[in-house]
Amino acid sequence: MPQVSLSATTSFNGDLNALVEDQSTALTVRFDLDEPAPAGGLKLFVDSEIEQLVSRLDLPGFIFNPTTENINPNLLGTSFDNSGFFLTIDEGATFGSFTINVFNNVEPSPTLPETFDGRVDAVFMLKTQDEVPDEDLADVGTLSDYTIDPTAGSTTVVFADTADQLTDTPEPPTGPPTSELPLVSLHTGPDFLVEAEGTVSAHVFNVTNATIPEGGLVVSVSAPGLGEFDLDAINVSEGGEIVAVREDGFDIRLTDFTVLVDLPIASDGEAEGPETASFTLEAGEGYEVNSDFSSGEFTLVDTANEIPADALNKRNDTISLATEIGLSPDNPEVTIVETLEFDIGNRYQNEDGSFTYVDASEDVD
Repeated sequence: MPQVSLSATTSFNGDLNALVEDQSTALTVRFDLDEPAPAGGLKLFVDSEIEQLVSRLDLPGFIFNPTTENINPNLLGTSFDNSGFFLTIDEGATFGSFTINVFNNVEPSPTLPETFDGRVDAVFMLKTQDEVPDEDLADVGTLSDYTIDPTAGSTTVVFADTADQLTDTPEPPTGPPTSELPLVSLHTGPDFLVEAEGTVSAHVFNVTNATIPEGGLVVSVSAPGLGEFDLDAINVSEGGEIVAVREDGFDIRLTDFTVLVDLPIASDGEAEGPETASFTLEAGEGYEVNSDFSSGEFTLVDTANEIPADALNKRNDTISLATEIGLSPDNPEVTIVETLEFDIGNRYQNEDGSFTYVDASEDVD
């Protein structure tokens, strides 16, 4: 059984194996056999995935003036949808070839399919009998027995109206690339953690821009000072789960769009002076990090006396410091214009262990 290889060349003077209509270029298709064609010749079939592709060749001109070698032009035909062609290599021949011009049609054509206009990159492929599509069987008929050279079973030809269509010019970008990955943010507070008071640090993870995949989103956090915190007392809200802990960080699985992690400072009873602890989101698989809200930093102190005076807000949550608003029977209404000062660390712990968050500038009325 002969093995067949396929090749194609064009008369186009350029880097691509191209057929250009306004240059009247020609295509030469060649078949090589590793043994002579059997008695009666070797019938082959070549197909593509583009309907009417063969119609872009000058079939009428080929019929009246065929150029072949070891191929009977009268036995050359096309498949039902004109995506491919079949032919017969002469008995005893070890190769066969034919040359055909490109068909120069008028663009755009109101009747011809889109295949006839513009650039079309086509791949011609040798097919055996069992690979012939059902709709082509009636036209193609019965092929000879042959195998296909695995290294030369197909060839690419570029069809174009004009040579300038062969230049690959990328479209200019219309904007920055977009990502469909979830965007993860991190917010932390308060700024100071007091060891003597067991201050609890708050870490809020937010997921935006996309849905959370089934099974959750595992996010990595870098925390070089993690040893300064009481990991046994960590509390993670519903929708979050710590899945790995390292000396310098941890991984958290997020199954909700907002997850709060409460992590108290550890009390070691030693006077160490002010220290700094930072928590930073790390890039990972399946999500992107919000560069504007990707980290938080805490100052760790032994006692509240180590907190600089200018770092504290002026307190007005006692009667002696309360703002007089002048409510009386003669003045039953008062209007207050104020701004909210939010800090994740400004909160009260409820009896059930949950927290109530308040405005840091809230007055005593």
